[in-house]
Amino acid sequence: MNEMMAVDLGWWHWLVTYGIIVSATVLQASVGFGFGLLAAPLLMLWQPELIPGSLMVASLSLTVTMSIRGWRWVRGDLLFWMMLGVLPGLWLGAQLVQHLAPHPMAFLFGVLVLGAVGISAAGWHPPVRKQALLPAGICAAVLSVTTTMGGPPVALVLQSLPSMLFRHTLAMFFTLTGLLTLLSLAAIERVGWSEIALGVALLPPVGVGIVLAQRVSAWLDQRRELLRWAILTIAGLSGMVVMVRAWLTWPVS
Repeated sequence: MNEMMAVDLGWWHWLVTYGIIVSATVLQASVGFGFGLLAAPLLMLWQPELIPGSLMVASLSLTVTMSIRGWRWVRGDLLFWMMLGVLPGLWLGAQLVQHLAPHPMAFLFGVLVLGAVGISAAGWHPPVRKQALLPAGICAAVLSVTTTMGGPPVALVLQSLPSMLFRHTLAMFFTLTGLLTLLSLAAIERVGWSEIALGVALLPPVGVGIVLAQRVSAWLDQRRELLRWAILTIAGLSGMVVMVRAWLTWPVS
């Protein structure tokens, strides 16, 4: 790992980076997920040294804050069944990455996410019970390992919950899975003190985004159907991003 990561960038460069983080924070804090969907692709092009460790630190600061502020709305019973699927999902994802070609696998998962979004848009809502939560946790972990976008499976299952329960239960789920991911990255030396320091530098725009999101989330809470469509839209975009990225990086034989 390069411990002397270059950070001597111009103020305008950091200003754009901060704008991306603020926007991604507003999106996730108001809807419930979508931080990685917006921030990761843009920062990969603009400031790739922030991916994945530093961005994970920023994302964790957001989800920890949401979990603490909304702890009374966290459904522990639902969280239990989702987390029960995470560990086997992480193992399965690692096996898939190790033994299978990643590009067709990512493309397939993108298709499955889009299919689930289409079914939900047609009016079917999956039941919020352990029979759906356990496989959703497994799928979220597999997607997190293989595509870095693990939010859609659990978001689609929880979409029928009241907005506060949806938002803060997801925040606690992302906090726990994010900590596991960060520890995994540290174990394989993909995250060190330099990445953590850069992540700390992203905390101010996260704070600004949380403040700005209060008005947006209050507005969405009064428009439950609009919030559901926002959830489906973000999940659909996640599936499309995964498919396009897999297609563009598919090796030519």
